[in-house]
Amino acid sequence: MDIVHRLLRKHGKLAEEVLSKLERWDKIDLLRKYANQVAKKKHKTADDHEIIRYSRASRMTTEK
Repeated sequence: MDIVHRLLRKHGKLAEEVLSKLERWDKIDLLRKYANQVAKKKHKTADDHEIIRYSRASRMTTEK
């Protein structure tokens, strides 16, 4: 959770007061949201690669 907290502070630019009030899964949800936004950007910075690994995408399969 320390890593999630640090990444949200850095990339989400959220205040410490806001982060401290959020529960664990709310923080995870926000991290995935920010990671998905960064992953969709065309031009990524070096800092962006740190958060991209937390992104989630829908998988399209034809298997049943």
